[in-house]
Amino acid sequence: MKKKSHIIIGSNSFLGSVLSKKIAMLGMDVLGVYHENIDNLYSKIAHIPITKLKDLEDHFDVVYIISAFIPNGTSVNIDNKLKAVNVDLVNDLCKQFKSAKIVFCSSVSVYKHTTKLITEKSVLESQSKYAESKLKGEAIVKQHDKYAIVRISSIYGVHMKVETFVPLVIKNAIIKNTITLFGDGKRKQNYIHVSDVANYLYSAAEYNGNDVFLATSKDELSNFEVVNFIKTYLPDIKINFKGIDNSKSYLYDNSFTNKTLKMLPEKVFKKEVLNCIEWIRKMY
Repeated sequence: MKKKSHIIIGSNSFLGSVLSKKIAMLGMDVLGVYHENIDNLYSKIAHIPITKLKDLEDHFDVVYIISAFIPNGTSVNIDNKLKAVNVDLVNDLCKQFKSAKIVFCSSVSVYKHTTKLITEKSVLESQSKYAESKLKGEAIVKQHDKYAIVRISSIYGVHMKVETFVPLVIKNAIIKNTITLFGDGKRKQNYIHVSDVANYLYSAAEYNGNDVFLATSKDELSNFEVVNFIKTYLPDIKINFKGIDNSKSYLYDNSFTNKTLKMLPEKVFKKEVLNCIEWIRKMY
């Protein structure tokens, strides 16, 4: 059987690097495409800058679209960047690689808030401009002949962005010996390890059909539970509560995804957070 060829758009990203390694270790042909930074590229596969993307022919079996613009507090020209990366780039890739299966990384932020369990078929409603751009990207991908859309919850693991919640509280625990939580710490969030997300993406690529999948872990954790897991390894830290947390909790049921793709997440947060602590400790 002919080996499938894969291309990863956003190979320098946290998820892109892990997915690159996974596919390469399976013996598949894989090419990475990066934007500007090259510090996190998996060195055992070939990579090209995105400026060379249009030179490629339509001979890939799978195209993973990981690249995304996610605004933060310092972002400028947000509307233009959301359109350019999360919508226009997706459209261009679908047109360029008409023969490939498109595996699109979306977000759980596209769902309307509910106190019930969110599934793959739950009602959609963009809660932000970012979520709106992801829904537009999904609509484009659904017009492609072969596709899989994977909506992902909060990814964690070694080498994740340090400004996200988990590494930030670990950093403060190590440097200041204190963690501050907003509100009462009861807000729940779903955390999924980056290697489990990579497994979902690959399984979605291998699935013989078009569908929408949900990459979430088994359990949601409150902010207070996350901090207590960290305190297990850093017992001397103090936990403070401050102000009000107006963010909402979301609960998920991805049993359809697990049954369809015949897989389950493997990583356990309480164990994996130790690896994150050791990684951040080395930096500070």
